[in-house]
Amino acid sequence: MAIVKLNIPTLVTDTTIEGLAHYHLRPLFTGFPLATHRRYDNAVALFQKEVRQAFKGFSFNRQNATRLLWFLFNPEIQYHQFQLEFNLGRQFVSGLFGLASFSYEDKHFAILPAIHHYMFMLPGKKGSHPELKAAAQTTVRALLRKLKQENESEFDPELYFANTKEFLTHIEVSVNVGQSAFSFDVPPDNWFLASLIGDTDFDGAIEIERVAQDLNSLYPAELRRAYYQEELISQLYKATFHRGNTPRADA
Repeated sequence: MAIVKLNIPTLVTDTTIEGLAHYHLRPLFTGFPLATHRRYDNAVALFQKEVRQAFKGFSFNRQNATRLLWFLFNPEIQYHQFQLEFNLGRQFVSGLFGLASFSYEDKHFAILPAIHHYMFMLPGKKGSHPELKAAAQTTVRALLRKLKQENESEFDPELYFANTKEFLTHIEVSVNVGQSAFSFDVPPDNWFLASLIGDTDFDGAIEIERVAQDLNSLYPAELRRAYYQEELISQLYKATFHRGNTPRADA
């Protein structure tokens, strides 16, 4: 089993739950997993936990390669927000829309994270700012028109608006990845015999990943106690917060 270090482009938005503002994190390219918390550092820790959980017991092979590769995909990305106005039939839409742009192999792409993470190729060679806005206008209008046609009674364009406080960041997460047989040959269709025999492959590293907990992954936001070190923690707490403490001259 190998440790793979991910550096995930992550969109951070704010949402309101029971009248309170929360940070909401989701990967830019996949849209999952999600993490929401009132404190940003706790939201990041929860997001990292959800990513590790998503890859718990994961074994890399030809069938599931794209699942890991999307999380490894990390081009140089620019995040933009455009104020767009257009008509959808008799309905006038005016709002802020978020768009992320990047280049790959001399081609230029954009992704609309709020509209089901829709990705499209940009026209032109440079993807300059005016071209981006024009492309965003055309694409957003076409996508919202389709969504409205699919469910006009419940369609609300404001659900796809961006917030001025949202931003794009990168969050590092280390995950354990197993290695399966990686063959480009079509696997034989022996499902009936396989169901009788059962799974005979066993990897200790994968099994311990499934049933154990990595205490290092809890640091710093979720590590609330020191295992077998309560006495030292008590001494440190008293030394730090005791009222009778006086400052040291060499401190």
